[in-house]
Amino acid sequence: WLKKKADASTTLYVFFSGRALVDGGTGAVSLMAHDGTSAGPNGLYSLRRLQEAIQRLPIRRAVLFFDVSLEPAPGVDLPTIPQPDWESGLSDARKDVEMWMVGNRKLQEAQAHDQSKHGLFTYYLLRGLQGVADLNRDETVTAGELCTYARSQVIQITKEHLRSKQEPLCLPQVGRGRMVRIY
Repeated sequence: WLKKKADASTTLYVFFSGRALVDGGTGAVSLMAHDGTSAGPNGLYSLRRLQEAIQRLPIRRAVLFFDVSLEPAPGVDLPTIPQPDWESGLSDARKDVEMWMVGNRKLQEAQAHDQSKHGLFTYYLLRGLQGVADLNRDETVTAGELCTYARSQVIQITKEHLRSKQEPLCLPQVGRGRMVRIY
């Protein structure tokens, strides 16, 4: 469907909120559908597969947002599990995948923003899109500004108010690569 609707001027935004599994051997991340199970492949969608699907599209660029709680795949020995591999294939990807905004860099629960009924990272992405993330006040929110804003807010709120830790990730690091206008 998307391949028929997209063209060379299309900017694709992919947002996923939910759970993700980390492979115990490679650190590969797979997104879990709301009705999926961690015990089998049904309902799991690997990031590698997502990248491959995006690369087949005739698009100009893509910006990916993931607000996920990360958990190990079943049966994994926790002390030996590698860090989630968010960057696998990133350098191999076409230049049209501009930025990944990930609400959780490591194995941990994503924190909720109770008043808005969203994940904390999603809440600050939405706030940032309202213009709050326009750090240089040029009336344009870029992907880098949005991720920088959401990341700093989530780190601060989880540390100061929730007495926990959640560290979002921006790939590539802000300031490396082109600036994508989001809003």
